[in-house]
Parts: sequence; C-alpha cells; structure tokens
Amino acid sequence: APNPFNPSTVIRFDLAGPSPVRLKIFDVAGALVTPLHDEQLPAGYHEAAWSGRDDRGRAVPSGVYFYRIRAGDNIETKRMLLVK
Repeated sequence: APNPFNPSTVIRFDLAGPSPVRLKIFDVAGALVTPLHDEQLPAGYHEAAWSGRDDRGRAVPSGVYFYRIRAGDNIETKRMLLVK
C-alpha cells in the first residue's frame, strides 16, 4: 500500500508462525529488481518498504512490478504499479 505508488510503497504480511521469509521484487519480464528480505522472522505482522529502486540504488522506471514472498512452503505473488 499504496498501489499504485510513487515513490515508495510498503508490503505488509502476517506470519502464523516463525518462518524463513524471502521477499523479492521483479519487473514485468520476470527479472529480479531487488531482494528485500531473506531472513528468519517471528510470527506476527510485518512490513517491508520498497523505495522504487533496484539492487544498485537506481530508480526504476514507471511500470508494473511484482513482489514474491516465500514463507516456508507458502508462496504469494502480487502486482504493484509504480507511477511517476
């Protein structure tokens, strides 16, 4: 939220139990833009902010992006729209 966003957004998720979490941002072509999380997290509510920048700190262009979150055996992919 928000979605669409400019210049940043927050990805919120809830874990039923402690779990290793991998959260990554991809462009519409499926290329990795940046990893956000790759760590063990406790149960509960979590937030991860994305600044609209790639893994080298460069601003990415307007467009559709996807975040993929993997928590244990669960995988979820959601669409985001960056509008500048």
